[in-house]
Amino acid sequence: MGSSLNPLSPVQAELLRQILNDGNQQVGPALQMILAQEPDSLQVKTSMVKFADLEALFGSDPLVTVKIGFEGDIKGEFLFLQPESEAEGLRQALRALCQGDVMAVSNAAEYIRGDWVSANRAEGGVSEQKLQDALGELGNVLFGGYLTAIYSHCAMATFQELPAVKMPDRDQLLFQKALEIYSGQAERVFLAEISCNIGEHPVHFWLVMMAQPAGFHAMLEALERG
Repeated sequence: MGSSLNPLSPVQAELLRQILNDGNQQVGPALQMILAQEPDSLQVKTSMVKFADLEALFGSDPLVTVKIGFEGDIKGEFLFLQPESEAEGLRQALRALCQGDVMAVSNAAEYIRGDWVSANRAEGGVSEQKLQDALGELGNVLFGGYLTAIYSHCAMATFQELPAVKMPDRDQLLFQKALEIYSGQAERVFLAEISCNIGEHPVHFWLVMMAQPAGFHAMLEALERG
């Protein structure tokens, strides 16, 4: 992701596109798996962007953030980022899941913890901790699709750390810490913008992958060898 990686060779560019496409194709199934509802009007746009452009995208507004570190042949961090002002649709979808309102539509029992779902719907409220747990697992599954694609194309193994969730992250602590660490090591990051409807709720968020240059170099070299 440093300047020495530009321009990519035609082979590298095409194979990197295939990796991103493979990961993109897992976004819809991941949303349906965790939220127990099929996303409607799903759009996934991926790009490589400079850190300055990434920071400008979110300004200083409070964020809903999931941070998941990963280690192995590539080391870095994944971030799920959503402006707090746009978070209500996803919150409502998570509440519906935790209240058991959508379980009849799609059985997500294999993928969610039983204690996320209210034993008595009449109790009404869903705790913030349950919502954060469900959001963290959603981040795990979304990012896992991209790591699986990297392994499939490059035979480079990674493992994910436990997610850290701040909902909301009023001072952008997780985001700014990641910027501080990786902006001094790399020039660009992978960015996926995702929008859809979950039931009646519009959902819009971003996925970011920041990686150490050595691992990214190794991934590109593996692509060319493959």
